[in-house]
Amino acid sequence: MKKLQCSLILLLICVCINSVSADESNVNNPESSAKSPTTNLWQGFYAGINAGYGHNAGNIDARGAGGVKSKDEEHSFIGGIQVGANRQYGDIVVGIEADFNDSQLEDSESIYADYGYAEDYYHHDSKVDWFSTLRGRIGYAPHQNLLLFVTGGAAMGRIESKSRFEVDYTTYDAWDTSWSSSARDTRFGGVVGAGAEYSVASRWSVKAEYLFVDLGTKTNVVNGTYVNGDAKTYSVKNKGQFSTFRLGVNFRF
Repeated sequence: MKKLQCSLILLLICVCINSVSADESNVNNPESSAKSPTTNLWQGFYAGINAGYGHNAGNIDARGAGGVKSKDEEHSFIGGIQVGANRQYGDIVVGIEADFNDSQLEDSESIYADYGYAEDYYHHDSKVDWFSTLRGRIGYAPHQNLLLFVTGGAAMGRIESKSRFEVDYTTYDAWDTSWSSSARDTRFGGVVGAGAEYSVASRWSVKAEYLFVDLGTKTNVVNGTYVNGDAKTYSVKNKGQFSTFRLGVNFRF
């Protein structure tokens, strides 16, 4: 995954440099500029790549686990590909876009409880392995080369969650015990966002975009039994919500 992430970032940088160079050559070449379209700049099909980071915050909520909570919210790399199509009506642009993204977004929560005779430890992890969206877009072009847009639609992704419980008796180590559970499931939800796209050459454009993805809430129930026979049950709610901030490059066909 790290090789894929580095490759996407390097490819994004190279494409941006190439796009700017192509634009400068058009400016220095009057004949090329004359041949560039001046209307319906955003019309048609396009494909591209994106890279950025995501924030997965406060998604874990353990019920029935008393004690002091601590959270670890991580910012992580995301990157992927997108394809889409636009129709332009004067300054108004409407379209549809689909994307698929690799993700390393993680969120974790730890809980510690000290009862004097025993100490309880809870640890929960949530990770977004990948996500994909299918969105409509509507935008406004205040200038020929600039497009401001809002977007929204459906999302899906795979989330992996893990829970572990440990009890450590201070006076009788033989009663120490632990148990764990894990789940991995593909979820469906929604996505909304906004961004801006700028045409840097006749067929190339760069964009900056924010998306908020909600893949729904799932509750995992963790059941266990102490060595002395007492049962223990608690539930972990995972909301599957995260924000992404990304840059991208598109090529229009």
